[in-house]
Amino acid sequence: SLHDYGWNLHMARRLADAERYFREAVVIYKANGIRSAKVIETLSTLQLCIGQQHRSPEAEAVANEALTMGHEIFPEGHGELANVLHRLAEDKQRQQDLVGGVVPPSSRDARALARRQTSGDRVGLRRPWQDSERCRAPR
Repeated sequence: SLHDYGWNLHMARRLADAERYFREAVVIYKANGIRSAKVIETLSTLQLCIGQQHRSPEAEAVANEALTMGHEIFPEGHGELANVLHRLAEDKQRQQDLVGGVVPPSSRDARALARRQTSGDRVGLRRPWQDSERCRAPR
């Protein structure tokens, strides 16, 4: 799939190429009226990819799209939505938008959403080190 190919490019640190495939997958999903967990996952990975290119406003826009669709499809929550919220909170923290150590609402929402998930449909939260630069395999 385009998503899987984009992920392979992402793991090879070819972020611009990966972004193109994630975006193409989203366009195809939308053109065909698909609204599913796979679309949320693709938007989530697109958010990650754009964020790693230090384009926070674009990453936030993609995250908001994922959250809007996700809350419509999964009113009780979904693990991938928690991932999106965690990344939003981390990005805000990097941008130093936090004042006085206050936990942003997106971080609180992510934790609450993760706690509500049932094991049956949970995608699972990524650990902080899974999305970080220092965890990449040596070349």
